[in-house]
Amino acid sequence: MITKLHYLLEYQPFAMESRGGFCYTLFWDIRNPPLSSARCIYPHHHSLTHEEFSTPATQPPVTRLQISCGVFPHDWPIHVHNRHGVTVKDVLEAIYNCLQTQYTSDEFNTLCQKQRSRIMDVFNARVQVSHHPRQTWDKGMKRIDCLLQHSFFGGLSIAPSIRTGNNGPIMDGCILSLRRAHQPQFSAAHLIPASLH
Repeated sequence: MITKLHYLLEYQPFAMESRGGFCYTLFWDIRNPPLSSARCIYPHHHSLTHEEFSTPATQPPVTRLQISCGVFPHDWPIHVHNRHGVTVKDVLEAIYNCLQTQYTSDEFNTLCQKQRSRIMDVFNARVQVSHHPRQTWDKGMKRIDCLLQHSFFGGLSIAPSIRTGNNGPIMDGCILSLRRAHQPQFSAAHLIPASLH
């Protein structure tokens, strides 16, 4: 059973005062690949090093991890596997890859008109800023479009262990918190994981 998450991944609402108002250590726009865009912001700003990416994501190390998020409009569990031990890189890449998956029309059609309209606005904005708008349009919506403004990593919290299937193995779990792009630094919203909003 996990007892501790790596400090880069951990959601830390009670450390805000000692961290200059931040409840997270990793600044990452999850629309972008983590290897090129994730940055550590505390205690000093820097791009993540190979050593940081390669560090075990949990203590004790685990070979399997399941991540869930209450902000997702559908059940999109994120499964992380590494037989040598799940690393920080494994976790971030699994989150990124999950949200780069195409958003199906069946999923889209289960939403109300207001939600569909908001998602279409986000998708259209992504198409407009793309280097290849036509290709982006043709590839269609991605899951990341459904998160609307919740596009920044907010951290992970340890969740109760999860049994996979009726008789499957027990898997360690985490809850992913997301935050808005322009969320104020000192905000009460920092005290509540986005998965609980």
